[in-house]
Amino acid sequence: MSNLTKAVLLYQKLLKGEANHPKGSLEVLYHKIEMMCQIIIYQYPVKVKLLQEEEAVELLLILVPRLKTLITTFQYQGIDFEKFLTRTIYLQTIYYKQKRRRKERKFYYLTCPGDEMEYYMLAEPAFQYQIEKESIENKLPNNWSMETAASKHIKRLYNNYKAFANRFRQFIVLNGPHLSAQQIAFLAQYLEIDELELAQLISEAHELAGEKHNRSLHVQEVRNSHYLESQFLKREIDMFKSFDAHYSTIEAVKKRYRRSHSLFLERCKEARSRPNPVTHDALSKLFEKPKGTIDSGMSALKKALREIVDDNE
Repeated sequence: MSNLTKAVLLYQKLLKGEANHPKGSLEVLYHKIEMMCQIIIYQYPVKVKLLQEEEAVELLLILVPRLKTLITTFQYQGIDFEKFLTRTIYLQTIYYKQKRRRKERKFYYLTCPGDEMEYYMLAEPAFQYQIEKESIENKLPNNWSMETAASKHIKRLYNNYKAFANRFRQFIVLNGPHLSAQQIAFLAQYLEIDELELAQLISEAHELAGEKHNRSLHVQEVRNSHYLESQFLKREIDMFKSFDAHYSTIEAVKKRYRRSHSLFLERCKEARSRPNPVTHDALSKLFEKPKGTIDSGMSALKKALREIVDDNE
């Protein structure tokens, strides 16, 4: 049982008068629990890539008034309060994002002129990377199961061989940027480790590889700017045609459009070819292992996983 769970259960006993306590200790204990919960509420959605930091602050303001109810109604049945809280945060975050998107759509529908609506629906947001992550966060591939022969085989190796367990954790962290929040939760349950701990490892690896990740984001931003420019020029061509503008004027805009569209396609190709931001060097720093050990370990693990999957197909 975790320290936070013990503190919550103690607070419930003191609140019901089932235990003696000095004057004022109840408020002090509640304040301590509340502070720990606020840290989890703020950090968890950011670490599992559900929210940006600014959005996490907004979620914190929404959930803090409900903490009293969560703390007093919690019932310990083998699951720690942290697990109960993070699952509540996850569900509230999904609801918060859906509600926020509905408000944004309503605002645009009310303010966007009718002839502009088509272009609004086709326009690409500035940070396509985040939109792509949102589109998969509630989906788990059909072949993600703990009951398959391959999953059970890997779990036996993980439980019985320390070297395999270490390499498998490193492999998950290496691929962390490609995992959704639900996939992280699945893997945490599969490996029987704390979900927040796994998210923390992935987050730290991502920070160590921050420079490479920033370069990837820059490529995506440049790509998106070329896309928006090409869409604007396309509209400009249609406008000039509707005005029966001179051929040379339309051709000049078409030339700019073709160049912008070509640059957009080049940046798309570059963005797709960007390597995983988390490198073996970042893993060696995070797990305090020589890079050569990480290299050989990942190579051996991939070979073993391929054999396991091939044997169980």
